[in-house]
Amino acid sequence: NFASGNTLYFSGSGITVSNVQVISSTQMNATLTISSNAAAGARSVIAGTANNPVTSGATPLTFTVTSSTPATAPTVTGMSPASGMLGIALVATLTGTGFTRDSAVLVADQTIPVLQTSYVSATQLSVVLGLGGTVGAHILVVASGASSTALKSAPVTFNITMPPVPTTSAIAPASGALGSTTTVTVQGANFTPDMVAEVSGTGITVGNMLQAGPTFVTFQLIIASNAAVGVRNVTIKTPAGASNAAVFTVASKALSIRMQD
Repeated sequence: NFASGNTLYFSGSGITVSNVQVISSTQMNATLTISSNAAAGARSVIAGTANNPVTSGATPLTFTVTSSTPATAPTVTGMSPASGMLGIALVATLTGTGFTRDSAVLVADQTIPVLQTSYVSATQLSVVLGLGGTVGAHILVVASGASSTALKSAPVTFNITMPPVPTTSAIAPASGALGSTTTVTVQGANFTPDMVAEVSGTGITVGNMLQAGPTFVTFQLIIASNAAVGVRNVTIKTPAGASNAAVFTVASKALSIRMQD
């Protein structure tokens, strides 16, 4: 006997009803907002008109508010992969038990940020770690529940390793004119997101980095009009060290000759 204007009433406090839609005389939809401090347990629910719940002749239904804090602490049985390279974000899968949608991954060393934690199931979480910090072993735990009462798993160890030293194999274009800004691409291997490009000598500086990946980097070389003409060494540096040099030549401006009749 639902009708337009009906709403729902819950016993106790901490539950707010909104967006009520009467679909038919036997179906009603509503959005329930449960406050974080609502008491866990069974609530009775009945329908009625605004400010006039039906209190006689109606059989209340039961709705249960569950606690956001799990009954037992989560456990972690595996992490894959369990290591990553310094300066490169690590995407890992944690397996275990007792994971919830509010589970969070916490790293003891706060120089390593947890960029994202995604709930997959009660036995699996996906985590993205920004691998700053230092090379070596680090500790993380999984916490479930409100931050003040969170239950935490036993510590899990993962390792940060030093990536290989970068190498260069080509640079294009391999020359630029005095007074110009030349966009170059250096190809190679073992480039990391925190790499920097350097160039030898004076009168030429590295400008904006435009694109980058594990095997290439594109950036600007700004060449002063009074820079010395000749060969310069371009190197790529990461926390692992400096690459071999890619040779870039500073050339004089090309002459423009106009023929007259």
